[in-house]
Amino acid sequence: MNFNLADLFESVADAVPEREALVCGVQRLTFAQLDRRANQCAHALVARGVKAGDVVGLYLTNGAEYVEAMIGCFKMRAVPVNVNFRYVEDELQYLLDDAGAVAVIHQRSFAPRLAAVRDRLPRLHTLLSVDDESGVDLTAAGSEDYASALAGAGPARHFAERSPDDLFMLYTGGTTGMPKGVMWRQEDIFFSGMLGGNPAGAPPTRPEEVAERVAAGTPNAGMTAAPLIHGAAQLGTWIALLQGWKACLVPRFEPHAVWKTVQDEKVLALSIVGDAMARPLAEALDEADYDLSAFFVMGSAGAVWTQAVKDQLKAKL
Repeated sequence: MNFNLADLFESVADAVPEREALVCGVQRLTFAQLDRRANQCAHALVARGVKAGDVVGLYLTNGAEYVEAMIGCFKMRAVPVNVNFRYVEDELQYLLDDAGAVAVIHQRSFAPRLAAVRDRLPRLHTLLSVDDESGVDLTAAGSEDYASALAGAGPARHFAERSPDDLFMLYTGGTTGMPKGVMWRQEDIFFSGMLGGNPAGAPPTRPEEVAERVAAGTPNAGMTAAPLIHGAAQLGTWIALLQGWKACLVPRFEPHAVWKTVQDEKVLALSIVGDAMARPLAEALDEADYDLSAFFVMGSAGAVWTQAVKDQLKAKL
C-alpha cells in the first residue's frame, strides 16, 4: 500500500464499508457502494482502451458520478481532469487538446458541444454520457451511456499496483492566459492539500494509519458548496472521504440548498469559495431559519473573503 489516493480510499472503504460516504441531492452512497461503482467505472474505461497515464476529462456538474469517476480513474492509474462546464466550444477544444484527453465523461446535455469539437481532437476515442434527463441526442457526439457502461463492467478490484508518483492534475481557471494543467504527485497532494491544517491530527507516517484513524474515529459530515470543477471542491471532498466522513455536495450552488444540506446532514465543516458564495449564503440566513447546531467551522479557499461578509455571517452563526 502507498500514499496513493486509490490505495487510501480503498483502505477507508474496507474499514467502514457501511458508513455513508457521499450525498449529493437525492444521491446517497456508502463507502462500499462508492468503491464498487468506482471499480466498475475503472473497468469500463480499461475495456474501451484507456491505459495507465491517460487523461480522462470530467465534463460534469456535481453528482456521485463525478466522484466515482475520479476514484475509478485513480484505481486504474489514469489521470482525471476537471473540465469547466461553462466553456464554449473553442475553450473546450483547447483544454481537451492541451491535456491530451483520450476519454471524456460528460453530462448528456453537453453532448452537442463535444460533437462540435470532436473532429479537432484526434486523441479522443471514448465518450461516456451521464443522463441528466435532457433527452439530448448522442448520435453526433458518438457517446455511450455511462450507466450502461458501468452495468457491463465488473465490480471487483483487480488492478495493478499503484504508485505514490501517480498524477493528480487540476486545470486552473486561466486568470493569466489560458488554463494550465497543474500536476502533483499523489503523495504530495495528499499531504499538502488533503491534510491541509492536519484535520486528522499529526500527518500519518504509514499509509495504513489513514484507515486505522478512520476506524477509531467518529463519523462526521464535511461539505463543499463549490462545483467539483474547482480545486477547492475536489480537495474538500477528498479531505472528508479520507477521514471516513460523509462528503456532502449540492447539484448546483443555491444558498438555501446549501444550508438545508448543512442542517439535514448535520454538516460539521463547510468549504466555500470567497464572497461570491459567502454573501448569498449570509443573505439566505436572513431569509430563513435553519438548525445549524452541528455546524462548527466554515472556511474559504481560492478567492477573497472580505471582513464585511465574515461579520455578516458571524452575526448569524
